[in-house]
Amino acid sequence: MEKYHGSLKSYGDAAQEFNTAVIGLALNSLVDKVGNIGTECQYRTDLFLLRDSVLYRLSSLGWHIHNLCKQHSQYEKAFSINPGDNNLHYANTFQSFLFDDFVFNLISLYDYYANLLGFVLIGENKRRIGWDGLAKSAMDKSNKFSEYIIADNVAKHENEWVKRLSAYRAEVIHYNIQEGKGKMHISWKQGEQVKYSLQWAIPDKLAKKLGLSAPSHDGVGVDLQLGAMEIAERSIRWLSESTNTITRKYTSNQCQPIKKA
Repeated sequence: MEKYHGSLKSYGDAAQEFNTAVIGLALNSLVDKVGNIGTECQYRTDLFLLRDSVLYRLSSLGWHIHNLCKQHSQYEKAFSINPGDNNLHYANTFQSFLFDDFVFNLISLYDYYANLLGFVLIGENKRRIGWDGLAKSAMDKSNKFSEYIIADNVAKHENEWVKRLSAYRAEVIHYNIQEGKGKMHISWKQGEQVKYSLQWAIPDKLAKKLGLSAPSHDGVGVDLQLGAMEIAERSIRWLSESTNTITRKYTSNQCQPIKKA
């Protein structure tokens, strides 16, 4: 886990910023709508459920990232202790299980986030609009949502990022597996124990589509753990910026005020 500490901290900081931004948007929307945070009403109940759903999925994303790194470290330790009882193919498969679930959760986060925006910006009947619905609304010039300042960014983010993640998800769910490569590197120095270094990669097709910049391993591809953190961090930094823009532009920005960009 130690080699991932820097990247995990960077991701954790980004996740905390998004968490704060979502809470701020919900509080400001509530104040603007009913005048008092403590007022019990259906709007408050529905809004807080949507807020909590986004934060739940964000936590799930972090759990998957943490376990991708933790599992990697555990496999390296297990191979070092007893390589004969371990199998690289099985280890690679189990890492793929986690990565697939990571992507599924990320797409779900986008859906939950879109539901929150639909509820706050478009209307209470749009609490199940989903990311696809929000992106289509952003591209439809006859739709109210296309008039919002973030609409163009939503459409761009869909075409350049989310659509590519969704295509991977659809292929894995409906058609066939997409496993990244795995490799074991063995090193030994006289007087020391044999060291086993395990390397796994993001599926090559997905890494190319997303244009990932995380470090690569020769003959394997973009590092699985670092690549997953890059995917997550790029996603939630966009979500944070969008949330802060909405709070500044479309709420009174009284609760946990967002500073001007």
